[in-house]
Amino acid sequence: STGLFVQLGAGPCAEFFANRLVFPYWRRGRVVYLIGRRTSASTNAAWDAAKYRKLPVRSEKHPYISPLITNDYFFSEDDANTDGVLLITEGIADAVAAQQAGFKCLSPVTTAFRAQDHDKLVRLTARAKRVVIVNDSEDNGAGERGALDTAKVLHAAGRDVRIASIPRPAGVAKIDVNDVVRAQ
Repeated sequence: STGLFVQLGAGPCAEFFANRLVFPYWRRGRVVYLIGRRTSASTNAAWDAAKYRKLPVRSEKHPYISPLITNDYFFSEDDANTDGVLLITEGIADAVAAQQAGFKCLSPVTTAFRAQDHDKLVRLTARAKRVVIVNDSEDNGAGERGALDTAKVLHAAGRDVRIASIPRPAGVAKIDVNDVVRAQ
């Protein structure tokens, strides 16, 4: 019922996050959700191929998972309760790197917040002096489009919101906060 195991056909159960780096979503001192990042030790099975795997929740496909397991959280919600500058990053590794560099950070763990989460985003950012969105800078522009979508929601709510753009060196298809923190 936790979603931490999967049934592989008629065979044995397997750990959902086997051979992955698991990132917990903390909220008020409790782990409320999990996501796992693929590693070189991860399997090449089709069900395990994604770079990131979010803990599954109850659905028609997964009726055995407890209804208490939900994906209604952002990564590092507690950091949003700041009266200073709050960064919003696209990826979870970016958020962790930003935190290790001393920044308060929140992440939807994708390019933009879902429309159904906009009210929550606005509520969580109410105390922030400024919100700075630092999504990935990439050839396909997905990070920039997601940053604009998030900025529009926060601006409409009266937040002091900025979009930071990470310059890409010539010949580099993608750069993100994690790359910048590692290099500098």
